[in-house]
Amino acid sequence: MRFAAFLLFVAFTAAFAYTPDGCTEGPVTSRRMAPATDADITITLEDEWLVDWASQVLGMDAWNDGSSVNIIFSSRNDMQLSSLDPSTGGSAGAVDLDPANTYCFGVVWNDNLTTPIWHTNDWVQSVLYYTEDYFNTWETTTNPASDEGRGMDFDGTDYWQSYEDLGVYRFQPGTGQELISISGLPSQISGLSVFPYEGNVGLVITFYQTNAFYFYEWDGASLTMLGEAPTPFSVYRCYGLAYCELNEMLYWAYQTSGGDRYIAELSFTIEEALQPTTWGQIKAGL
Repeated sequence: MRFAAFLLFVAFTAAFAYTPDGCTEGPVTSRRMAPATDADITITLEDEWLVDWASQVLGMDAWNDGSSVNIIFSSRNDMQLSSLDPSTGGSAGAVDLDPANTYCFGVVWNDNLTTPIWHTNDWVQSVLYYTEDYFNTWETTTNPASDEGRGMDFDGTDYWQSYEDLGVYRFQPGTGQELISISGLPSQISGLSVFPYEGNVGLVITFYQTNAFYFYEWDGASLTMLGEAPTPFSVYRCYGLAYCELNEMLYWAYQTSGGDRYIAELSFTIEEALQPTTWGQIKAGL
């Protein structure tokens, strides 16, 4: 009886640790949210598309050639990177993952049309997979986030990757990395995207089981929280994020409780309130 109970415990913990979408948390009933900030962030739903040609929509990145946009996303169940064409709302094709990349979540490319390099991660293996020949062959390099990475993006110089509910990595594959710790996160990070912000790097993240977007600014030395905004509606799971510089839109993947998979197109604004010191400087100049 004791042995049977032990086997049941092992089966439960294995299922808990390796869910089909890489979430390692149990159900979240109550979490402390981050403190309010001085930025007013508005998220507007512009469009959304049911993705019924892929069995999953996990990590995402935005590809554009200066005139058209595709949203690339991973589906580990299909063992593919699939693509959404926002102009039609339909599939723009798919390519195979490396056969060993069986627990893929994140996908990112280097924003270079001449010499494109694509990376994916894996939530069981501590490696990044990458391809430099248009998905014909894949190689591996060390993942700074080990097997805890999910969402990924590229800011034009550095790569970014989520790290559980502890923070994010800024890194160069196989060369160097920096862990940027973030306190007060409500749950495990799923999606991650970067965007231009006030001459610096803006960062936005989502969480598997928290219906909110958290926004930050990276000035090259420190990460400052700008604020948070709720998702347009409550969903069962939040997954990937991608920002497209061509149209300045944010793309968000989510799943309903019934298992339907969507990619939503979102516009957003960040308005920072004037700080007291700024008001003082204005008044002094009057």
